[in-house]
Amino acid sequence: MIIVLKQNTKQEDVERIENAVKAKGLQAHISRGDLQTIIGLVGDTTKVDPEQIEVDPAV
Repeated sequence: MIIVLKQNTKQEDVERIENAVKAKGLQAHISRGDLQTIIGLVGDTTKVDPEQIEVDPAV
């Protein structure tokens, strides 16, 4: 699963999402571009509700 964050997302928001992912037992691979950041989730993503992620203001 890949989470695409909004442009110029603050570092604290990236860390918050990363910690939420790790709390579900997944690994988070963060890729930062000039304007946008993506987070790749590795592991059993059936533990993640996509709708719960989509409502995050940083996504």
